[in-house]
Amino acid sequence: MTALGVVQARDVVQPALGWGQGAAQTYDALSVRLGLPRREIEEAVEGMRRDGVAICTSSSGKHRGVWLTSDPDEVREQYRRLRQRAIHQLANLRRMLRTAEAMERPLTLWDVA
Repeated sequence: MTALGVVQARDVVQPALGWGQGAAQTYDALSVRLGLPRREIEEAVEGMRRDGVAICTSSSGKHRGVWLTSDPDEVREQYRRLRQRAIHQLANLRRMLRTAEAMERPLTLWDVA
């Protein structure tokens, strides 16, 4: 994290975001423009979302990047994408735990054969 910190980064990031899909900017472009690390911008966006700021992101299609919105349908679509991503992450976590548990079990003759 830079010397700005997440709270101040948010104060720099939010005014730099455009309104609507047509004003979408990539995290990399924002990083260059604002002189902040990409991860710090991502953290600021996550914090703003937690505080109720309507921010959408897309990594594919015509409008790649991040933008502010006043469209409730866009917010709902963003919710669905983030929810699906969270479900996949939870499934990965479950699999990792099962792998760790399997690694802790002693190897038996039946496992070798």
